[in-house]
Amino acid sequence: MGLQQIHHDGCRDGKQGDGYNADAYYHQGEMAEEERDFTKAESCYRKALKVYERQGDEDGIFYTCFHLGRIAEEQGKSAEMEEFYEKVLMIDESWNGEERKAVRCWMGGMDAEKDKDFVRAEELYADALEIYTNQGNGEDAADICCYLARLAEKKREFGKAESWYAKALAVYAKQGDEEETADVHYNLRRIAERQKRDKEGV
Repeated sequence: MGLQQIHHDGCRDGKQGDGYNADAYYHQGEMAEEERDFTKAESCYRKALKVYERQGDEDGIFYTCFHLGRIAEEQGKSAEMEEFYEKVLMIDESWNGEERKAVRCWMGGMDAEKDKDFVRAEELYADALEIYTNQGNGEDAADICCYLARLAEKKREFGKAESWYAKALAVYAKQGDEEETADVHYNLRRIAERQKRDKEGV
């Protein structure tokens, strides 16, 4: 499942099916969480979780429960935090060693990024990327590339961000994933516009 940040402007229903809606809810939850709007984030994540559970999407359930647990922890809701983290652990225990290691690196990278420890976040994302690449798991590797691109943007390393997005784009295009391909093209255009504004001193 693609987990990079997308550019839709709301948690909306569309004509592209439950999977699309769930991912849109998930990414809106990510953006709201980053802005510390925990009420909106929780609402979006819960909507995503309902769809993922209906579909039996283990990856979607795992990552959404991880975020919901983190939000509950931020808000001091210990019972909810334990409930969501318990679901995360149950799924984690069902995965093989390398998959579990990759996921924990990914999650650790998200935590480090949230704490603005960008060096550590980059290291952990790179570890996850190496595992997924060695496994031949192109989809998750591409998703990690998008996380690395977003991280590079935060560090204002725009050339590096473009490089990571380009790597992800090659995978999504090869897979025929039109939604993810469009999202990456959007992010590349956005970076180009930002660099142009910086040069013009706007």
